[in-house]
Amino acid sequence: WILFSYAVIFRFPIWGFRGVIAVLVGLGLFEFYSLAEKKGFRVGKFFSTGMGVLVPLLAYRQHLTREILAAYPFFTVFFFLVFFGYQFAKGKNEGSVAGLSVTAAGIIYISVLFSFMIPLRLEGATLVAYLLLVTKGGDVGAYLVGSAVGKRPLVPRVSPKKTVEGTVAAVA
Repeated sequence: WILFSYAVIFRFPIWGFRGVIAVLVGLGLFEFYSLAEKKGFRVGKFFSTGMGVLVPLLAYRQHLTREILAAYPFFTVFFFLVFFGYQFAKGKNEGSVAGLSVTAAGIIYISVLFSFMIPLRLEGATLVAYLLLVTKGGDVGAYLVGSAVGKRPLVPRVSPKKTVEGTVAAVA
């Protein structure tokens, strides 16, 4: 994974980097929406994942043409119209607003935020590598310190094994 990450960050052309980001966004969204469906939310995981993958494919172009700029509002309106239709075409409308909210949250949380790696890569590949090293280093530090000396749970109902001590280590 380290060699693959190195190749993607430092050797792939920007369109290849964008493609890898799109695949990772798709996998993340599909997992997020699968979990949401298990909790009883109607999210239309295939359609919503497909629309969410468009974010890194369309966003942060080096050369914005009028056609690309026009695609943003088109796809946004198209997504919400189709998704509103999906939510309200069912016989029961309970939970429709909740399903739409979870779907939009997934696109914002995963597609939009993860897509910020594209302009970061345009500024410099070392910035992407630094971001990943800091993030993974924090995760590893939190795990090691939390496993070794963690006593106080952080938020047990959300993640029972995360500790205050591990969180402090991650921040440090």
